[in-house]
Amino acid sequence: VVDSCIIQRVQHEAIALSSSPNGRRSVRIRNSLLERSQQAVEMGYSGVGLDATVDNCMVRHCVVGVRYGDNYHGRPLRGRLSVADSVFENNEIDVLNYVRDLKQPAAGSYFSVSRCVLPLRPNRRETACDAVLLARFEGNVAAPETEWNMTSLLL
Repeated sequence: VVDSCIIQRVQHEAIALSSSPNGRRSVRIRNSLLERSQQAVEMGYSGVGLDATVDNCMVRHCVVGVRYGDNYHGRPLRGRLSVADSVFENNEIDVLNYVRDLKQPAAGSYFSVSRCVLPLRPNRRETACDAVLLARFEGNVAAPETEWNMTSLLL
């Protein structure tokens, strides 16, 4: 459990979620600030026994906010990652969902994002990466103008 933490200025992944194909792990990241890292959270190579949630977090000033995928070829990617009630701000790419071996995004049963504030910036490069994911939201994305109580985020 990562709870009520500030994680910043990490060279690669602030939180790297990877496991062996037969590993079992449950990870909860909540009420935390993740900022100024290459990737805030990455669900990398993993087996079905890895289950992770990111809840009520602020992810900002990163190259990639949350990533489902890995740079390794031929490694399984079967963990589950759920992101909810979180805010993404000033990242180059807010959400990246791409499994290299499949050459497509992961199915919703493996990766989901709901009730998050994601800035919609049509002229920035994350639009192509987020397009598949945003299509699944069906109204669960708050407008960027939504007021967010940072005090509750760090309590």
